[in-house]
Amino acid sequence: MIDLVKLIRSLSPKEAYIIKNLYRLKTKGNGESKRLKMFEVIYNKKVMVDTEIAHYLFHKPPDSNYSHLKSRLKNDIYDMMLVFPNMEGAKKNIELYCFRLLYQSKILIEKNLNREAYELLKKAANLAEKYEYADLCVSIHESLRSIGISNNGKSRITFDRLIHDDIVMLSEYLESQELRLTFGKLTGDPVVSLVAKKKESAIRSKRLRNWHDLLKMKLFIRNGQYFQAQQLGKQLLYKISENKTINPTEHKALAYIEMAIAALYLNKLKESSEYASSAVTCARGLHPLEFLAKEQAFFSFLRLGDIKNALQMTSEVAVQLKFDKYPLIARKWTYFEICLDFIRGDMRSALRRLGVIKLGKQEEPGFVSAVKSLELMCLSELQEYELFEFRLESFRKLIQRRNNKQLDRYKEFYQLLKTLLKSRFDYTKTLYVERNSFENLRSDFQTFKWNPVGLEIIRFDEWLNSKRVSNFQTN
Repeated sequence: MIDLVKLIRSLSPKEAYIIKNLYRLKTKGNGESKRLKMFEVIYNKKVMVDTEIAHYLFHKPPDSNYSHLKSRLKNDIYDMMLVFPNMEGAKKNIELYCFRLLYQSKILIEKNLNREAYELLKKAANLAEKYEYADLCVSIHESLRSIGISNNGKSRITFDRLIHDDIVMLSEYLESQELRLTFGKLTGDPVVSLVAKKKESAIRSKRLRNWHDLLKMKLFIRNGQYFQAQQLGKQLLYKISENKTINPTEHKALAYIEMAIAALYLNKLKESSEYASSAVTCARGLHPLEFLAKEQAFFSFLRLGDIKNALQMTSEVAVQLKFDKYPLIARKWTYFEICLDFIRGDMRSALRRLGVIKLGKQEEPGFVSAVKSLELMCLSELQEYELFEFRLESFRKLIQRRNNKQLDRYKEFYQLLKTLLKSRFDYTKTLYVERNSFENLRSDFQTFKWNPVGLEIIRFDEWLNSKRVSNFQTN
């Protein structure tokens, strides 16, 4: 009872007014709420003892109903504090205000309202940078990167710049922390020399150093420095094993994911699958990080040719997503399952399930293009030529509507499919006529380079080449 009394007495008049009005609106025309009665007797200091309140509300001693009522009232107050915070106090506490903006943006991202989330995140980022909340900046920038993919082809610049800014900011912060502690030792500053303060600063520094290394690994991979990314990952894993830091399991999982990606680019397929398996083990139960680890495991197993384990990943995630808590993740994993159907030769099933995927207007352009291109490949395999022609025109409108360098591979693929239709599905002739487009798909040039952890699960150039070989053998 003491905790509830302290909580209610800590509320400002404005917060108390909001709680009362919420209950009155909720019970309008249905009598007075018992929670409101309990709130008022405590807030107005009429009674403070459990037995008196229980007799006042239920006319009997405290029981389980009374305990549930207290618990629900406490939860309502917490919810009110989150949804209707004291704005004046929140703006004075910049860190709290930034956390509130970050939380609101995450809700908007869940609802696929990326543009609205972006505005809140930029506001939070500006405040966090101004007042030098380094670890908070990292969280905000991580959310910015998650929605930066769909920003009209500017994602790479934004992504690299944010990572670079985070690395610089964290380096400066860590250096300032070390200087501050050193200065405290030399001057005998009582605030800095406190043992508790030193421990807090040390833990904070270790956690930020981990994030610093993880961000640097991402940047190495973006710049094609895969070996350096792996080396840094090994150093980070060793450091985590030596030092007990905050959330070491999460950091280990993220390090293993980046190392698995680097190994894929280096064509070390067995090594990549081992790193990805370790990431899944570390991320177990940490949603949505577990989905990210399993996604990387899916890619690693698939590139290795281990279809059984790739299928196992899709089965596990399907069970976890049955309550539809993460609709965007669920759609992506449905697409992964369909790609496995295609690889195993079940084109009818793949085509049928592709029609079930609901693509929203705000869907990531790369995902929509991947789904549509796989549909065209299925229609080609099934020799559904009339429907293929209709879908190809729809595909053309889709990729030409978006001025996005991420879709350059899809534009080359469209050019090949268009010629394929004109040549009555003569793959040999198509690859000869459109040899420039075909070579672009096979090249390592940045805008055309195939991404082994991207949504192009069935590599276009390899599929076209396999069709040419099979047609040649048939003839």
